[in-house]
Amino acid sequence: MKQIDEWILDDNFNFEENVFFGVKIYSDGKHIFQDMNTMLYINAIGHVCEKCGKPTEDKGFRFCENCVADKKKEEYKNLEIVEESNMLYSDTLDEYFEKDSWDCIYEYLDENDDPTIIDFNFFRIHPCKQYFASTIDIDDYFEEAPEDFDIDSFAPIEEIQELVNKVNSLILSNSIGYTPDMTKRISMSDENWESIIDATIQERYDEAHRE
Repeated sequence: MKQIDEWILDDNFNFEENVFFGVKIYSDGKHIFQDMNTMLYINAIGHVCEKCGKPTEDKGFRFCENCVADKKKEEYKNLEIVEESNMLYSDTLDEYFEKDSWDCIYEYLDENDDPTIIDFNFFRIHPCKQYFASTIDIDDYFEEAPEDFDIDSFAPIEEIQELVNKVNSLILSNSIGYTPDMTKRISMSDENWESIIDATIQERYDEAHRE
């Protein structure tokens, strides 16, 4: 790989710069461009990370994978710490799980060659809020009524509104799922996390000796 300006290109990439009737043009051997940056973008395989200067994984990315991960870690550390909710979400694993069932965390630790190097915050665990269907706004159902229609003088409007209120109350009393609160995070003491790591290592040891 070689770098030209902020773009990463294959080692065998070459171009020619010429002036044609007073206009500067660039050729990559396949197409002619009037703008050098456009030519480099089309042929690029990566972009220089704006933070560390290393190649990104895709030319459309401004930051490399490591710098993106570091930024997410820092943002997560600055979130407000709250108590566990009934449902939790790991942003790293993209997994929802109940607060008393951490199977996805344990499985990840068990599959890692050295779980001792994994920090609890690596999983970026957020509390979840109940998610409800949208309530009904009665005005939405009369948007296409004739211009001379007066909803206030519409005879059954009070009865309709009363029924709509009952439906909305029912909607808000029954969640249809969960959504993560990405503005808050879950914390765990070092002592408790170390006990989880130790239990994972012990279980792996016992299983190996059973075989």
